Amino acid sequence: MTDTVIALDISTAVMLIFGVINLTILGPVAWILKGVIADIKKLDQQHHEFKDHVHLEYARLSEIREIKDLLNRIFDKLDGKADKVPPPAAAAQKHQQSP
Repeated sequence: MTDTVIALDISTAVMLIFGVINLTILGPVAWILKGVIADIKKLDQQHHEFKDHVHLEYARLSEIREIKDLLNRIFDKLDGKADKVPPPAAAAQKHQQSP
């Protein structure tokens, strides 16, 4: 009869040890992990909001290249037209000789 009482006491002691380990080690670890997971979810939400903001507020590189190409074509046309216009000194001399 004393053998079964000792077996129950040993099983109770083992359960008590596991309970203490769970309370002192696994409990704080789980609490920390819960906080880390909440922070990761918050960062993920902020990341999605930032992606939406960047998409709406900033131009894409391809759009900037298109604008740059368009401006280069406009400047090339202006340079071509500027080459056809006489210099200001020659135009002033021509104007003075006309009367």
